[in-house]
Amino acid sequence: MVASILDAATTEFSTHGLGGARLERIVANTRTSKRMVYYHFGSKLGLYQAVLDQVFSATRLREEGIDFAQWPAMQALAVFAGNVFDTFAERPNFARLLTFENLGGATHLQSSQRIAKLNQRSLAYVEKILQRGQVEGTMRSDVLPINIYMNIVGLSYYQVANRAGYVAGGFKTEHAPQTRADEFQSQRRQAVVEATQRYVLLLPEESNRWMA
Repeated sequence: MVASILDAATTEFSTHGLGGARLERIVANTRTSKRMVYYHFGSKLGLYQAVLDQVFSATRLREEGIDFAQWPAMQALAVFAGNVFDTFAERPNFARLLTFENLGGATHLQSSQRIAKLNQRSLAYVEKILQRGQVEGTMRSDVLPINIYMNIVGLSYYQVANRAGYVAGGFKTEHAPQTRADEFQSQRRQAVVEATQRYVLLLPEESNRWMA
């Protein structure tokens, strides 16, 4: 019952935001009642917070099963970036919830210690990969992990959150008439990975100093 409530609530909140969401619609899409929603979550706000925690946990924990240390740093960074891209592509509700939260100042994200820890752990993966890359002599020493992380998330987020906008704005299939949707998605993924790798790539002049 709790799982079905959370699933229905995720759809409702990601479509209408906290302010526009209605418990009546959530209940209508589950085999439960308002009374049971209040019993399990205390309030509409409590349910919304539970949705945020679940969606962020499911998203961030995808990284838990990946041993980034098994690859050279540059390849590990490509795996990390690709995983973030796939996460957004496979979970559009995650992007929509992020959009609503940011429009409201992200106050509910800030109140969740679990989400903060998950975000910090995700950033720590990037930091460790960057440190290895600098030791290996493949990555620049003048970049910050947060900038790498924001670049990856920003590029991955855009193609989901802004899809309606760029289609309405004229970026339609005629720009790639011979490209299927899955092929375009694969190309976008590769573009994000390559942009990430090129950003951290050791510059020739720094490489010479490193080798000296």
